Amino acid sequence: MADDKREFASFEEFWPFYLSEHLHPTSRAWHFAGITTGIVIGVVFLATGRWYLVPLTLVPGYLFAWVGHFGYEKNIPASFSQPWLSLLGDLNMYWRTLSGRIGQDYITHHAAIQRYAEVQQRLKAERAARLYSQG
Repeated sequence: MADDKREFASFEEFWPFYLSEHLHPTSRAWHFAGITTGIVIGVVFLATGRWYLVPLTLVPGYLFAWVGHFGYEKNIPASFSQPWLSLLGDLNMYWRTLSGRIGQDYITHHAAIQRYAEVQQRLKAERAARLYSQG
């Protein structure tokens, strides 16, 4: 999960991890809807001269994404530990979804995604065991 404080040397190294955090199609749909909503709101703000409100366009993106992570992925968003890489990942996933290439990314990076998913499952089990032993 994102809370294992993983370090990445580049976005290219981060991308398979990001994909592993977004396996559920409904979660990806929530991300897409949130970013689209943010873009629309941003255009409205700019068109009406309210440029100072543009930072608020991040709010729907994050809220919708959190629905996807907590409701469907059952993981902690990477934005908590990797905010800039995660933002780049969100925008990349959005563009690659729009252009019909996101599915190919899951195929291309399948082995790395599988490794990250296995690590995430192990970390989740270890956290659960710690919580259980404390309670």
